Amino acid sequence: MYIVSASISKGIVLSRKSTVIMDFPDQFGYYLDCTMKIVDSSVKEEKMELEVGKWDKLKNWDKVQGDIGEMLKNVEKFDDSMTLYYGPQLYHTLRHPAHIKCMTHFTSNIGENFVSHYRLGTQDQLGVWTLKSVEPGAKCENQRFNITGEVKAFLFIPKHRTYMCFCSDLVMRMYTDVHSNCTESWSQQCLTTVRCMAYNRETDDVYVGGVGVLQKWKISGAEHSAKAEPGDIFNTDLQNDEVSKMIDKFTSGCGI
Repeated sequence: MYIVSASISKGIVLSRKSTVIMDFPDQFGYYLDCTMKIVDSSVKEEKMELEVGKWDKLKNWDKVQGDIGEMLKNVEKFDDSMTLYYGPQLYHTLRHPAHIKCMTHFTSNIGENFVSHYRLGTQDQLGVWTLKSVEPGAKCENQRFNITGEVKAFLFIPKHRTYMCFCSDLVMRMYTDVHSNCTESWSQQCLTTVRCMAYNRETDDVYVGGVGVLQKWKISGAEHSAKAEPGDIFNTDLQNDEVSKMIDKFTSGCGI
């Protein structure tokens, strides 16, 4: 037999030595077969001493110890993992003087680099933010460079230290990195509109997706001598949105 003390705000006795339904203010209770005896009725909340019968479904401790021993003898190996979700955390705010038209990100030996394109008045610019540490108080350097042409899609190729950009005048252009002030080093007219671009590190190629077409470009040189040579063209039946999805799937599969 177990002795249980509880503060009960109100209760209903169905019958002597039968079920008592009780309302606990801040916790849930069980339905127990018990005998109720009033100890002190002078206080506002009646304190009762309940002689509670042993629950038949509760295993004997010796039996529980035996079950634990059997479980430890036959331990199965599982690869368990736990994900703690805290949501996006704001580290830095990168302010722009105008609306962003497109942007890219890459990691270099000096830190994280965020590059955006926007139009300030009649001048097209590239804004480059260099974050040398991911700590909240880390210094973030900003540089701005005037460029030729309104960029629709672009990416940075670390191996060749150059930006490859498709502009609204259907011209593919290359710009040097920030150490050379993002100077235009090469350009070539394109036959179709480019919707998205992806770089394959293994083959050193850039894959360009357009409306109903996928084309491979071969990159050579570096910085001021960097240039791209158009290669194989693959016709597709994909729609505008599907081209972007396929490029994203390709980059994910290649680890880009």
